[in-house]
Amino acid sequence: MLAPMVARRLAAGLASVLLCACSAKDPGEAAAAARPAEEAAAPEIDVAARLQLDRRRFPLTVWAAYVVQQEYFDKERIDPREQFAEALRHLGLNTPEFFAAVAGDTATVTVADFRREFSLAGLTDLPSVADRLEEVLAFVQDSLRLDAEATHKVEYAAINGMLAPLDPHTILLTPEEHTDLGVKTRGQFGGIGAEIREDERRIRIVKVLPNSPAAAAGLKDGDLLLQIDKQSTVNLRSPDAQLMLRGPVDTKVTVKIQRGQETLTLTITRKIIRVDSVTASLLPGKIAYLEISTFQENTGEQVRKAIADLTPKGEALRGVVLDLRDNSGGLLTQAVEVVDALVAEGELVIVRSAMGREAEDAAPEVNLPADAAVVALINEDSASAAEIVSGGVKALGRGVVVGRPSFGKGTVQLLKPQNLYGRELALKMTIAEYQVAGDTKIQTVGVRPDLSIYPVELSEIVAVANYFDTERFERRRESTQVAHLPSAKHEAAFAGKAAGDEPRLRYFAGRQGTSLPRPSEGPAAMADPEVQIARDVADALAGLSDSKQRAARLAALTGEIAAREDQKIADGIAATKIDWTGALGAGSDPALELRARVVDDKKIAAGQPFTLRVEVTNTGSEPAERVHVITDCLRDELDGIELLLGRIEPGATVSRDVRLYVMAWHTDLVDTLRVDVHAGEPGPAPDATATVRFDIAGLPRPRFAYDYWIVDDPELATAAPQRPKSPPIPGEPPFAVKGNGDGVLQPGEQVLLALEIRNDSGADSSDARALIHNMSGAQVLLEEGFLQLGKIPAKTAVRGAFGLSVSEQADPNKPVELEVIVADVVVRESVRHKFDVPLGPPASGFVAGPARVVAGEEPVRLYNAADSQARQLAEVAGGTALDILGAAGGWSAVAAGPGRRAWLPSDLVKPGGAVGKGSKLPDRPALLVQPPVIEVDPVAPVATGDTVEIRGTARHEGRVRDVVVAVKPPGTAQVERKLDYRANPAHQGAAARSLDFAAQVPLEPGSNRILVTARDGDDIEATREVWVFRE
Repeated sequence: MLAPMVARRLAAGLASVLLCACSAKDPGEAAAAARPAEEAAAPEIDVAARLQLDRRRFPLTVWAAYVVQQEYFDKERIDPREQFAEALRHLGLNTPEFFAAVAGDTATVTVADFRREFSLAGLTDLPSVADRLEEVLAFVQDSLRLDAEATHKVEYAAINGMLAPLDPHTILLTPEEHTDLGVKTRGQFGGIGAEIREDERRIRIVKVLPNSPAAAAGLKDGDLLLQIDKQSTVNLRSPDAQLMLRGPVDTKVTVKIQRGQETLTLTITRKIIRVDSVTASLLPGKIAYLEISTFQENTGEQVRKAIADLTPKGEALRGVVLDLRDNSGGLLTQAVEVVDALVAEGELVIVRSAMGREAEDAAPEVNLPADAAVVALINEDSASAAEIVSGGVKALGRGVVVGRPSFGKGTVQLLKPQNLYGRELALKMTIAEYQVAGDTKIQTVGVRPDLSIYPVELSEIVAVANYFDTERFERRRESTQVAHLPSAKHEAAFAGKAAGDEPRLRYFAGRQGTSLPRPSEGPAAMADPEVQIARDVADALAGLSDSKQRAARLAALTGEIAAREDQKIADGIAATKIDWTGALGAGSDPALELRARVVDDKKIAAGQPFTLRVEVTNTGSEPAERVHVITDCLRDELDGIELLLGRIEPGATVSRDVRLYVMAWHTDLVDTLRVDVHAGEPGPAPDATATVRFDIAGLPRPRFAYDYWIVDDPELATAAPQRPKSPPIPGEPPFAVKGNGDGVLQPGEQVLLALEIRNDSGADSSDARALIHNMSGAQVLLEEGFLQLGKIPAKTAVRGAFGLSVSEQADPNKPVELEVIVADVVVRESVRHKFDVPLGPPASGFVAGPARVVAGEEPVRLYNAADSQARQLAEVAGGTALDILGAAGGWSAVAAGPGRRAWLPSDLVKPGGAVGKGSKLPDRPALLVQPPVIEVDPVAPVATGDTVEIRGTARHEGRVRDVVVAVKPPGTAQVERKLDYRANPAHQGAAARSLDFAAQVPLEPGSNRILVTARDGDDIEATREVWVFRE
């Protein structure tokens, strides 16, 4: 059995849903639980006094390094020098002003205009790394004069860089991530009992659970959530909405909903919600079918009960199918219970940690006859606890596994909370690796099925299918998803095990976008071809307890099912006039020649179709059967395309054209497409291959800038940009602008956030849109979150507005933070900016009073609102005469365009004669959100050397703050590398408005993506993408 200490440590970690795939699914409101206090964390070592954290400048770094050094499960992975260097790399990727170059024992760090060297000598353990990182972080903080919040973000990046070489799951969770993680491992939690999803940029109720608080309050399926506790759901992400709906038991949450023509407000009391993780039914042949969606605190009990309930009276079950597909994990203890219910002896799970090897043995009592067949059905999204069950069933010889190789996450994480900076965060640390009987590894390798099954789907395009390509499933597995991370090297020794030699069965899944017909009778689960196959396996193996007999029967059955499904596939392909005759799995050694090329051999316009022509000649003396080609390309839209050619007679040539597309957002680039040809089932190597180089011509790209201002005067609103027309919400008064007209938000106002969006490029924008995010919670409500701007011709501007309702209870001491993104959705060119809008207490309103004033001797600044915290728009010279429209408080307003006012302090001007003689406002060199323009000197798209020089200039009408050059080499296992950083020492004048850059960029064979990013003085970014293909 597990040692008590290990059991306690595992229980703590597993109670936090950390025994899950890194992308654990969240089925909605009915999926999470509050963690009991007794399981909240492992016993915490009080290290504060020992490490004297109160005396350290960056105590979180010191604490994290110490904890990992003491408790990490595999000390051999700790490499202080590499982890220090990776911390520097992460700092560079997350802090534009930071650049580090490591050579030998020296790291040269540049932060803005400052440079300093740090030694790598003496880095013998992680605490010594933390000491050195403190020096680096202090240098960063002092050089950039960071406030506390910005300093914490930089420290988080450094810590995660230090942890990155260990494994993909040991990370520092920021306070926001720690909160968002929630707790998803118990079948009960404080919630309302409703499943939700994003819909129409709002939140839709998908399902209200019976007898739940939501049902008691009157919530119904299909209701549209408009507000949660007075916070708008416009553009709210589903996980954020779930977090808002959850809370302590017996607390209340108020929601406003739209139901048809009604608008209702409901108050719901949060309660403990019970959710079943096991769905059971009886399949033909007395085979129990148990679909296990997750492993929560009562899953083992539910499995035992389901087996008992499905057992025919006076008879016995002949088999059980455990459907673990898409099960991302859960509690190890419950996975062990499920296996324990099926086996009478053997090691259920083995845990390897810093304390050594521990194992838990099976109890002799079982819930299933020994000769009843057990089939575990898995796929590439079956992870963690699901792999314990399926791997245990196989390794202990209790049953067989059917499906596709599982995800491959075999480690246990523990949450270590910490609160050094006033907000709780947590270190998520791998404390153990779990294996199944026979010390069989799961991490990276996953569980290999005894019978692999793959769907065959025919496309609407003749001769195109999803057939032999298995990479589409491999991409979802852990080994592929983390291949680019520094920690991947630790799993390299097991990478070769990813390709198993288990039997493969391909079944006919019909045509893409259609469903196979449901059986006329019987359980609904039998409509799923994979469930049908798993049932057939269980039925065939029932009564066989000897593993050799089972293996022989499985092999025979596989042949029978494969022949049946192959005929279905052949019949489906025959309808496309392709000769798919030939023996199943036939793979002679044909002599094939392959030629492939792009028809017309010219540049391919991004977003437009082009034709790939493949010609295959059979140069042998025997017919080649079931010939097909598969593409391999780093461009997802060109990868894994299967073209069926069929039978080719000796000496004959078959030619096929297929129309392909590259996405419209690609810029100019050169890349290659490999085409492999196979006859029959693909072997380790193709029968022939060809490489096609293609040249993409990117579309001309728009360049956006925008202005924004608040319209809070009904008189001004008539000439201001307009909101999109939308149907009124039943029962709600229509939105109308109301406010005091000073351009400053006040509690209770309804205003327009007006936008003027300009396309400064010489190219049209064909489909522009604007999106807004509210970063201030219930301070304001968004009336809409999306503007369809349509086409914006070159050098022109369009206008639009979002409606904002300021809460009556809004805190005037907190500005409203918003994010507005303007993007062309065709070429994916965008500008985004987060900004604060002043929010003040109630104030005297705008009073119209046209007059002529004259500025004093000093220049006078014009502001976006009657508040000195508002953005500055322009500056007028001393003595300038201006026509004012009126005043609000101590501010005077001047016309700044249709529906807009600019503001200046009234005490800086004096009366100046008759109205109508005032000067025009000065031209503004830039809008409020105006990214820099990046000019890159021409670069040859194809290079033969191992480096290329990138040169150019970044320009801005105000100031170019800095420029960063980075490169992403070709290949999924490659990471972005920061190559150069240039800070602009000038703050004013011509020197501030441009910044030259130059960098030597190392090139890897293939297509290298070079990124040049420039920022202006307000941190508004622009990025230019350059591709260079190295031969």
